[in-house]
Amino acid sequence: MNKLKLYLLILNLICGFGMLLAQEPTIPKTIDRIDLRGNRAFSKKELNKLLQVKSQDKFDSEALTRANEQIHSFYVSKGYYLAEVSNQTSESGSKINIIFLIRENSKARVGEFRFQGNKLFSEDYLKQKIRLKANDSFTQSLLEQDIEQVLKLYDQNGYPYCQILPSELSLDEVGKVSFSLKIIEGPQVKIQKVIFEDIKESSDPILRKALGIKSGEIFSGLRVEKALKRLNKIAILNGTPSYKLESTPDVQLANLRLKVKEEKNNSLEGILGYTPAPTNRKSSGAWVGKINFIFNNFLGGLREAQIKWERKDLFSSNLGFSYQQRYILNLPLAAKISFWQKDQDTSYIQTSVRTEWGYSWNEHLNSALELGWERVIPEKESQGIFPISQKISWGANLDLDYLDFNYNPQKGIYYQVQLSYATQKNQATSSYSPAKNQNHNMTSLIKLQNFIPTFDQQSLMVAANWGKIKSDEKIVPLFNQFKLGGISNLRGFREDQFSGSEVFWSNLEYRFLLSQLSRFSIFTDYGYFSRYTQENNNIKKIGGGKIGYGLGLRVESKIGLWGIDFGWGEADKLSQGKIHIGVVNRF
Repeated sequence: MNKLKLYLLILNLICGFGMLLAQEPTIPKTIDRIDLRGNRAFSKKELNKLLQVKSQDKFDSEALTRANEQIHSFYVSKGYYLAEVSNQTSESGSKINIIFLIRENSKARVGEFRFQGNKLFSEDYLKQKIRLKANDSFTQSLLEQDIEQVLKLYDQNGYPYCQILPSELSLDEVGKVSFSLKIIEGPQVKIQKVIFEDIKESSDPILRKALGIKSGEIFSGLRVEKALKRLNKIAILNGTPSYKLESTPDVQLANLRLKVKEEKNNSLEGILGYTPAPTNRKSSGAWVGKINFIFNNFLGGLREAQIKWERKDLFSSNLGFSYQQRYILNLPLAAKISFWQKDQDTSYIQTSVRTEWGYSWNEHLNSALELGWERVIPEKESQGIFPISQKISWGANLDLDYLDFNYNPQKGIYYQVQLSYATQKNQATSSYSPAKNQNHNMTSLIKLQNFIPTFDQQSLMVAANWGKIKSDEKIVPLFNQFKLGGISNLRGFREDQFSGSEVFWSNLEYRFLLSQLSRFSIFTDYGYFSRYTQENNNIKKIGGGKIGYGLGLRVESKIGLWGIDFGWGEADKLSQGKIHIGVVNRF
């Protein structure tokens, strides 16, 4: 019996081995060619990008099914809800050819739709606010965008808990989509408390004034976002503030919690530069610089005080003080007074006092009115050129600011227009008698900046500026003229190297944004100036255009924000470049 079992076992093994030898070996199939047919709305190149199956890949039936689904999903996302996708395969040895057969059919269109549950707004009003219209093309993304638009509309009117649920969606045989949008409005919500996070106790009342949102107001997400943008421009903050709405036991009340991270209030700005001596002078170069102390939240409240000192060359220096009070009488009203004295080499001493009243209309638009007094006393060497003069001026400024971030913007525009009118009284010196004892000046200045994002963390800055002085005296005195040259307008030239009664300068700068405050830049500047001057008892017009170029770097560090600029004028050698090194430290 045991021998019989052994024989049967051996016989089974021999038969099984024989069957294995009789089976043909499985040869893996490879995709040779992929083709698409029937596609009209989209090119083969567009559709091939969707596919995860490629030529020379191993054939996988599951991957082929997924490819069908990918093409179909793409057509549906573009509004072709009736699209049909299938495939055919043909084999040649170990090679397989695949053909995707597409039947696009007509694109889906908007059929009948209606709103349900809306009480605050009428159905006709809501239909005006959305993009979907009867017989227009229909896509799921358009529907989602319209739902978001209606939700924002409710949010702006105090209904942050509003919900919109699509229902009764149907697609008929001609591709028309009908649906209903069920609106659950929820309660209208008022702000119970405004809560600031991560701020100093002394800053709380200041930030509340700047925010402009009070307890008891109807909540509006749009109003809160605008208030935070305004707060970010007025206060010294680290990053963009954010908010969230916290519910309370009373569904009609909610707390507005604001996350704000303050920077240190005070700052020291310092710039050190070296200007080589002109090639036509036998003298050494000069170290120039600027120091600016800024005290924010000065003596508590939205107050700012500044002390500024500047040295432009071996013989010229400026000294100034200013004080500003913001949100006077709990209004977006600011008042500023400033004092400035300029000692221009051996030419004159200029002293000015100015007051400014500004009003912030919204987070983008600001205006100001100015009133100023100025006195110019010529030095001994210039008493045969300039009179002693006193000037009263008044003017207006208008700013339009759409920059995404004031300190290191990547996108946005900034426009500024300044107009001022001045009456100047002239007094004779011992060696000079002015042609007129009184004259009038009209000064205009326009500044435009545009930041254009290009690639990730890169932007192009384009700026254009124009200024002109109209005067009833042909030759405008030097101290009234616009100045060109230096880090603020025409880099690659000495500070205030050129002057004119009419000037234009433009800046083209490509920026690589390294962090929120850091960047590397390549720039070129152009400046033009013109003025009338007197030579040999003849009055003639002089002027010209200048080009500068260079590199700039701003880097954050524990000490502060460091900056360095290298600039060259159009005719400068490498060794004649102008260097400016600066640091901003908060304390």
